[in-house]
Amino acid sequence: MTPWIRPLTATTEGGPDTLGAKAHGLVLAHRLGLPVPPAFVVTTDACRAYLRDGRLPGGLHRELAAAVARLEAATGRAFGGPGAPLAVSVRSGAAHSMPGMMTTVLNLGLTTGATARLAAETGDPAFARDSRRRLLTGIATALGADPAPGDDPDRLLRRIRDRRDGRPFPDDAPGQLTLALETVFSSWHTPRARTYRALHDIPHDLGTAAVVQAMVFGNRDARSGSGVAFSRDPTTGANTPYGDVLFGHQGEDVVSGTATTHPLPALADREPAVWQALRAALHRAEAHYRDACYAEFTFQAGTLWILQLRPGRFTSGAAVRLATELADAGVITRREAVRRVTPRQLGHLRVPRLADPAGADLLTRGIGAVPGVATGRIATTADRAARLGPGTPVILVRPETSPHDLHGLAAATGVLTARGGPAGHAAVVARSLGRPAVVGARDLTVDPGRGTVTAGGRTLPEGTLLTLDGTGGHVALGAPPLTTGDADGRLDRCSAGRTPSPATPHHVIPPHASPPRTPPWATPPPDRKDTPVATRHLYLLRHGAADALGHLTPAGERQADLTGRRLARLPVDAVWHSPLPRAERSARILATHLPRATVAAAPELVDHIPHVPADPPPAWAPFFDGYDAEEAAAGERLADALTARFARPAPAETHEVLVTHAYPVAWLVRDALNAPRPAWLGLSCGNTALTVIEYRDTTTPTLVLHNDMGHLPTDLRWTGFGPGLHP
Repeated sequence: MTPWIRPLTATTEGGPDTLGAKAHGLVLAHRLGLPVPPAFVVTTDACRAYLRDGRLPGGLHRELAAAVARLEAATGRAFGGPGAPLAVSVRSGAAHSMPGMMTTVLNLGLTTGATARLAAETGDPAFARDSRRRLLTGIATALGADPAPGDDPDRLLRRIRDRRDGRPFPDDAPGQLTLALETVFSSWHTPRARTYRALHDIPHDLGTAAVVQAMVFGNRDARSGSGVAFSRDPTTGANTPYGDVLFGHQGEDVVSGTATTHPLPALADREPAVWQALRAALHRAEAHYRDACYAEFTFQAGTLWILQLRPGRFTSGAAVRLATELADAGVITRREAVRRVTPRQLGHLRVPRLADPAGADLLTRGIGAVPGVATGRIATTADRAARLGPGTPVILVRPETSPHDLHGLAAATGVLTARGGPAGHAAVVARSLGRPAVVGARDLTVDPGRGTVTAGGRTLPEGTLLTLDGTGGHVALGAPPLTTGDADGRLDRCSAGRTPSPATPHHVIPPHASPPRTPPWATPPPDRKDTPVATRHLYLLRHGAADALGHLTPAGERQADLTGRRLARLPVDAVWHSPLPRAERSARILATHLPRATVAAAPELVDHIPHVPADPPPAWAPFFDGYDAEEAAAGERLADALTARFARPAPAETHEVLVTHAYPVAWLVRDALNAPRPAWLGLSCGNTALTVIEYRDTTTPTLVLHNDMGHLPTDLRWTGFGPGLHP
């Protein structure tokens, strides 16, 4: 029988799909000789079994006891027994990075007795109490108890008991570990995790691994701390270490954005030995990856420990600069440098900025965390941003962001926070979503209850128009003039032979520029009875086949190409695609055969659950398990926006291709048939199978084709369906 647990050493085998990306990175760190605290991983197989059966799988407890015994032997400490206490962290770690979307619990094993022994061992009762409080706060937060900053341990224990239907928080170390694993695995299905996966095209059935690791205490003393580091600047690509550090704090304080951090080079002055060790570790990792890298680290009493290691994720200009400099240095070939840079990244090299910050009506200034300019109306909560976002450009303004704000971050055009640094939650998530962001605006006060923001002696209500510059960190009132900087001339080599995308990011329309042409069918027709309304032809298709990372496979690229060839004989006016990468790539490929068509993203086409039935069919019940009312309502709003935009006649004859996902196609077909809302569940489609709907005035829609694969050879049909017989 395949074990549920694997030790994390230089000899551990297995890929990210089994170990999770976090554990896989720690195995590499061991192989590179970097300092890593002893750890083991509970695999994604165990998570999937837990989510399927509602309990931890058989045999796991026996494996946990053996794995913990190995940690005790490696550290010389006892997990819940007499002697020097062993505390561990339990960190979620899926195959794909999902920053802050799932649960992490620190300081497990600090029972009442272990906390007293830790205080006696260190001679620092305040440190021991702080570590125990952090454990209880983490568990209470993971259980949805919403602890307050000033809660003492007794109040936290009451909150936990209330959330556990009267069951107290275990005061034995193995019981705490069991609860933490169940909490981490359950967090795979939280609304924020589902939303993040939908936004980033990550499958919902992968599950997460859980890394159990001996604690290193960044809050131990003045010579301890935590931080995050990139081997190069992720916003510019400059070849210098970049990141955040906090002294006397644990890592959750850095990545949460609740504290204003110090720039990473502050380590050089406070802890020069840690700084040198960190730089050496980043250099070694970059040499292995042949790419920039990212690390999370803690140092205790002047000793460095690496807690996470992976390749870096850079914005467009930084990605191009990095690829060019690595090619210049001979680390990668010119051909590989070109492959690493997408046409969209090349198109976004010339990032907009405020033309004259000194002449603008500046409200505040913070740290530019994600380059680009965004103009929109102030929203002080994620819920308000999500309500306004589909029709109104919004700037989400928060004291700091948390994983609970993801739906607002996704809806916003830009992000502004009063606290946090360039590697905190707001910056990391905004960077992954491509949203310009300014963080750490220290004179900014946000009052969500009143719906106001205050800075520079001025108080502004929600709805006020702001412009933020994610490069310079400036935040101005209104819509001041913009300029577009020139790309670094050294980078032109990377774009040779490629056709760049439009220079301005899709979510930014400079206020002083002429807006792009709006096709006549993208706005409601005039309210006139004599307005002639012609046929609107919608050609719907699910994206091409994709791998677990959301990238088109060779088969998926062939499918998209063959679909484009089939559509080439039609007078296609526009190709609309979901913002997710697999749909955009499919759209770009098929559009090469449609020279007169415009290509653009339509947020309504994003992958989403359009309707959750009150009584789902038994086969679908596990899928909807844990899908709460808030998440269901958000899906319904997206579905309504989808039909409002596309499922109606047009004032002129139009032919539009919609490259989306299986569920939006099913919803549009259900709507055309005027079938009951739950009927979408039975209307699946294969990758790039063609569905055609026609809309005319005064008549019901006509479903011309559904799931037609005539343009695909036999070996490319029925991908995206489960195993079984297909005609």
